[in-house]
Amino acid sequence: MARLELTGLTKRFSGDVTAIRDLSLTVDDELLVLLGPSGSGKSTTLRLIAGLETPDDGRVCIDDQVVNNLPPARRGVSLVFQELALYPHLTVKKNLSFGLELKGGMNGLSRLGLTWLKARLTGSSAAKTRWAEIDDEVTKVARMLSIEGLLARRPDELSGGERQRVALGRALVGRPRVLLLDEPLAHLDVRLRETARRELVDLRRRLGACMLYVTHDQAEALALGDRIGVLDAGRLRQLGTPQEVYDAPADRFVAGFLGSPPMNLLDGELSGGEGTALCFRGAGFCLPLAGAPVPVASQRRFTLGIRPEAIEVRGSQVGEGREQHEPLVGEGCSTRCAAALDARHWLGDTIVAYVLLGAARLAVKCGTRTPSGRSIQNATAPDPISCNIPHDEMHWFDAQSGRRVTRLERLEGCNEIATN
Repeated sequence: MARLELTGLTKRFSGDVTAIRDLSLTVDDELLVLLGPSGSGKSTTLRLIAGLETPDDGRVCIDDQVVNNLPPARRGVSLVFQELALYPHLTVKKNLSFGLELKGGMNGLSRLGLTWLKARLTGSSAAKTRWAEIDDEVTKVARMLSIEGLLARRPDELSGGERQRVALGRALVGRPRVLLLDEPLAHLDVRLRETARRELVDLRRRLGACMLYVTHDQAEALALGDRIGVLDAGRLRQLGTPQEVYDAPADRFVAGFLGSPPMNLLDGELSGGEGTALCFRGAGFCLPLAGAPVPVASQRRFTLGIRPEAIEVRGSQVGEGREQHEPLVGEGCSTRCAAALDARHWLGDTIVAYVLLGAARLAVKCGTRTPSGRSIQNATAPDPISCNIPHDEMHWFDAQSGRRVTRLERLEGCNEIATN
C-alpha cells in the first residue's frame, strides 16, 4: 500500500502568481478528490506530484521517500490527463504496452529504448520472456477494465467511454504506486460518467491503490471520494469525508461552493434586548431565533447559512396579509418567516424554487411529491410563501474571516446576545 505525503507545497509562476500555497495533506489507501473551481491549483498539484513541475517550497514524499529531485519516470506515478492523449496510430494493445516496452519489462529492470528494441529483434530469450510478461500484464489490465475485446482496434474506432478505459488501463499497466487522475471523465456524457464513476470506485477497492482525483464537479467529488479536499486560490480550505465537508463546511467559500444549489448565505446582525425577542436582522428581513443555537461571541455581525433542502415551505394561505420581511412567530425547534415566490425550476423528481426574503433571495429544494413541492407547484410568482427553517440546520460564519463559528448557545426569550 503506497502513501503519498505533501508537506508545505508551494508553487509560484512568473508574474508573481502563486498557484499552490503551503499545501499539506496525506493520501493512504484511499481515493482522495481535490475539488475546486478553475484556477484553484488542482492540476498544478498533480503535476508537482508527477514531477512535471518543480515546487518552490515543500516536499513530495512517496512511501516516506522524498521524490522532489527524482525524474517522473522514477517516481512510480501514473497520470491520466483530461485529454486522454492516446496514440492514434497504435492499437489498444500497443497503447497499453508502449510504456512497458520502453522500460524493458513490467518491472522496469532492463534496457531502455533502442537497446530493448534490438534485443527483441534479435529474438533473444530474455526479450521473449519480457515480452510474455508484458503481454500477460496487458491482458490482466484489459480484463479488469472489460476492454479485452478492443485490443485490436485503434482509438478512432472506440467510443468516448472506451477511450477513457484505455487511458486508465495505460496508467495501470505499469503498476504505479500512486495514480493521479486529472478530470478524466470531463468529456463523457452524463450516463457514461455515472457508469465510469461506479467502475472507478470498484477498481480502487480491488486495487487498494493510492489515488488522487481532480475535478471541479462537486457531484463527482461526493460520489467518488473517500475524502474530499476543497481548494481555492491554491489553499486547502477543508479536508474531510464527503459528509463532513457537506454537513459542516469550514468556511463561507466551502459552504457557497458545495451543493446544488449551494448553501444560502445571509449577512446580518444578531439583535435582542429587554422586551425584544432575539432575532437575526438583515436586508429587509428579521428571523426570530428564540431557542435557537446562536454564536457565543462579542461581535454581532455574522453570516447565516441554510441548505436549500433544509427549508420547508407552505402555500400562500400561511403568509397571507403579511409583509414579506415581517417575521412569523418562531415555533418549537424552527423559525418561520414570510417570503414571496420569485421563480421555480421543475427537475422531474425535485423542484428548485427561489423565494424573496426581504432583499435576500433564497434557494429552496424539495421533492415534487412532498408537501413543500406541492405548495411550490401550486403557487405562482409573486405569491406569498411561508418558509420554515429548522434551528439545527442553521450554520453560522464569522462576518470578517468567513470561518465557521463552532461555539453556539441556545438563548431563550428576550435574553441579551451572549458575549465572551
